[in-house]
Amino acid sequence: MAKLRQNNDAFEKLVDAIYAAAADPVCWREALDGLSDSLDGAAFIFSSFDHNHLLFARTHRLDPGHDRVLLEAFASPATNPFVNAMPRLPAGRIIPREKVIDNCTYERSSIYNEVFRPQGLRHAMVSCLHRDTTTFMPLGVFLAQGKELQQAHVRTMSRIAPHLRRAIQLTVKLEEAKTMRRLAEAAMDVDREVMLVLDTAGRIVFANRAATVELARQEVISGRGGKIALRSEALQRIMMNLVFEAASGVGARGGSFALLDATGAAVRGVTIMPAPPEGSGNVLHNKAEAILRMIDLTAGRAPQPARLHGIFGFTEAEARLAADLSRGLAPESVAELRGVRISTVRSQIRSILDKTGQSRLVDLARLLERLA
Repeated sequence: MAKLRQNNDAFEKLVDAIYAAAADPVCWREALDGLSDSLDGAAFIFSSFDHNHLLFARTHRLDPGHDRVLLEAFASPATNPFVNAMPRLPAGRIIPREKVIDNCTYERSSIYNEVFRPQGLRHAMVSCLHRDTTTFMPLGVFLAQGKELQQAHVRTMSRIAPHLRRAIQLTVKLEEAKTMRRLAEAAMDVDREVMLVLDTAGRIVFANRAATVELARQEVISGRGGKIALRSEALQRIMMNLVFEAASGVGARGGSFALLDATGAAVRGVTIMPAPPEGSGNVLHNKAEAILRMIDLTAGRAPQPARLHGIFGFTEAEARLAADLSRGLAPESVAELRGVRISTVRSQIRSILDKTGQSRLVDLARLLERLA
């Protein structure tokens, strides 16, 4: 009875460690160390696929050099026989490897000879932890050459598999949320300029406040059906090619072009660039995004808000507003961009005129242009 209680306590501690790792990826190492120790030093790889595209992968006690080979050369059903077998396996069951791929076929396979044999490892157990209409989660458990798979190993993995599945699902969702936050912060870093995050198909993943206003106007760009669109079909094709290059890493990695008005004058400058790369580590995200940045080429030069504060004693908000007005933005547009009431903007304009000794906005614009 005491041994059973001790085993249950150890199991509950292991489950707690796995869920802690779902919330904080740094804890995965400790959680998997505990699981590995309970399986005579086993190594692991578990992952998540969406429509056969790798979303998430984590390995444990595998050589980092062979990790790269595994994730680059054997991360699809076409190249990895175990991933290919996932649709045929009963979801959630832990299955000895030889019931999926016989020894003769396994020992001739590229994945064994290029990745696991050089490390002195063999597949011991496999599982499709979860499967639905679009996603599946493969699991591989490896033992050192010469170590026999025991029924106790299968029982341990069968007990832990449901918790591991839920932890992986939580990890994927949390990592996706972190990615969206990172992209949003990158877009907001450029003040007052139109910033959009797009996927390879041109779908709008994120739009900053300036972009939202520009899309609503539909004067230069629009967001029909959630996709970015330009009036010119020729420029639309150019833009989509650049977006695809920037998001997927194909070709020139993005580029720039200008939007023209009816007279042929350039009115907007558009630059498309890759989204910032994900941080290093074993967590992989194959989400493809590009950042589109658009600047107004018709706006005049604007003095720096800090300089206006020093000269006229403007508040920070007044200094930003004065700089916006000097670029040609209307008070209504400034209110939309800032997300404030037009009455607030007008009150700040009155204060700016009073502090500069001007009576009209046109006179203020001339003064600010001289300071630019």
